[in-house]
Amino acid sequence: MTISVADSRHFSLDQATASLPLVSSILADLVELSNAMVTRRELLSQVKEQRSKNELRIYDEELQDVEDCLKADAERLKSYVEELADLGVHVRSIPDGVVGFPSVLKGRQVYLSWKLGEPQIAYWHGQDEGFENRRPFESSTPNRMVDSTISSASS
Repeated sequence: MTISVADSRHFSLDQATASLPLVSSILADLVELSNAMVTRRELLSQVKEQRSKNELRIYDEELQDVEDCLKADAERLKSYVEELADLGVHVRSIPDGVVGFPSVLKGRQVYLSWKLGEPQIAYWHGQDEGFENRRPFESSTPNRMVDSTISSASS
C-alpha cells in the first residue's frame, strides 16, 4: 500500500531528526528480520528441491514448521512497516534500510531521506523520485531549511 505525501504527516527536519532513535530501532529490526527471512527461504527452497529429487518424505513436519515460522515472520515484518507508517514514516527500501519522512522543502512536497546507519538526515528527494535521486541539503541553507510551518496531521 502506498501512501501519498499529500495524505500524510509532514515533518520538519527537527521533528524527523528527533524521531530517529525510535525509527532507527524499528528499522534495524525490520532489516534484520527481512535478511533472516531471505536466508531461510533460500535454504528451505534448496531443501525442498533436494527432497523432490530423492522422493524423500522425511522431515515433512519440520519443513512445515519452518514455513509456518516464515508466515509468522512475514506478519511481524508487516507490523514493523505499519508501525513506521503510523509514525508517518515511509519505508522506501526494506533490504537497504531506507526511509522517507514526508516534508515540504521550499514549497515542494519531498521526502527527507535517511538510510539506516547514517549519522543524520542530510538528504532529500522529490515525492516521485527514489533513493538514487537523493540530493544533499545546501550547505549555505540553515539546518531548518525544511518548512516548519506545516503542522502534523492528527491520526
